[in-house]
Amino acid sequence: METISYIAIIIGILSAIVILLDVFINPQQMKIMNIVWPINGLYLGPFGIWAYWKIGREKKKQHSGETSNGKSHHHSESKHESKKRGKTLLAKCFCFYKPLLQRLHSW
Repeated sequence: METISYIAIIIGILSAIVILLDVFINPQQMKIMNIVWPINGLYLGPFGIWAYWKIGREKKKQHSGETSNGKSHHHSESKHESKKRGKTLLAKCFCFYKPLLQRLHSW
């Protein structure tokens, strides 16, 4: 059992180091996440690395300004679309937390 513990600790430390090196190269937008992601690597191991690469690492945007047919594709999201997306997110959160709040209120 002791050997398994040492292996788990070594895997966690290596995972944290991998994440830490990448955080130094590609710092997070929220500075606290530069600390949080390596800590996640300590206790999650390889799953922490996977989560960091899928969720925590910002995607590199390829932006040349032109499409293959030579036309410009610069556009921005309208205020209407932004408000609509915000209302949809709020509705999803409300639908998720409403049953929980009802149960807590009934206590």
